[in-house]
Amino acid sequence: MGNMRNSLPFSISCATALVSSYSPRGDFGAWWTAGAVRADGTVVGLRQRIGEDVVYYGLLDPARLAVRVLGTATAVSGDCQPTTDVLVCRRIDASVAIWPLAES
Repeated sequence: MGNMRNSLPFSISCATALVSSYSPRGDFGAWWTAGAVRADGTVVGLRQRIGEDVVYYGLLDPARLAVRVLGTATAVSGDCQPTTDVLVCRRIDASVAIWPLAES
C-alpha cells in the first residue's frame, strides 16, 4: 500500500520550524506539525512515543506557545494526516480510522 504520508496531499514538518517563524520563545518539544496553518493560526499537532501505537493529537498555537490536546488515536501505525475536520490514520491492521478534530 505504500506510505500514507506520500499518498496524501499534506506535509509533515518540524513543530520547531513553525514556532521559530512566529517567536523565538521555544518549541513544542515532541509534538510535530501535520498539515497547514488553520484560519485561526493554529496547526494540527501529533505526538507519538517510540514503540507505542497511540498518537496524541491536538492544536498547536504558536502565538501562545500552547497545545490543546483534542484526543488520542489508538492502534495506529503512526501514518496520520489531518483534513479540515478530521484526523485520518492508518491502523496497525492496515485499515484506516478517522477521529474528529473538534474540541469537546
